[in-house]
Amino acid sequence: MRNKSVATVLGILILLAFATGGKAQQPAPGKWINRTLSDAAANEANQRAREIPPGRWWHLPYFATQLNITAQEKAQLDKLFDHNRNRLLQLKVQVELERGRLVDSIDRQHLDETAAISRMKKLESSRTLLAATRFTYSLEVRKLLGYERFEHLKTIFRNWRGLQEYFSNGNTQDAGVKQGR
Repeated sequence: MRNKSVATVLGILILLAFATGGKAQQPAPGKWINRTLSDAAANEANQRAREIPPGRWWHLPYFATQLNITAQEKAQLDKLFDHNRNRLLQLKVQVELERGRLVDSIDRQHLDETAAISRMKKLESSRTLLAATRFTYSLEVRKLLGYERFEHLKTIFRNWRGLQEYFSNGNTQDAGVKQGR
């Protein structure tokens, strides 16, 4: 009976975590579930990393022109992007492996609570490392561009997303700005 109730509670916690993109709404009771400082830092790192465009944005005229990206900077950004992309792919695979292992440990007929908790910790550790890698990439872009251009990049990226939505809704007028496609 105890194993079944523990499995039910763990299952509900896992569903809540995955249903909210890995962010639990309220920390559940129990010393191993409490949100840690590293969880908060990982969330902040993910938010910061999303402030800049994905992909090789520096090759799009919309960004390159407004930020005066030089050929040397493009080469540096390409190198940084390639290194980061490969590392991110490895870490995303690791997160998915840990997620699968956690689900497997919970779905067993005889629940090993200690093993399930250990798997959850490994999954969170992998997610934190993924967030830190995204953040580090963002920091490297910031260092390369400097404060003024990095802030300008964030601003024009927000505007560009608005333009993408504008054009994707069937509007054909140029609106004075080309998207660089």
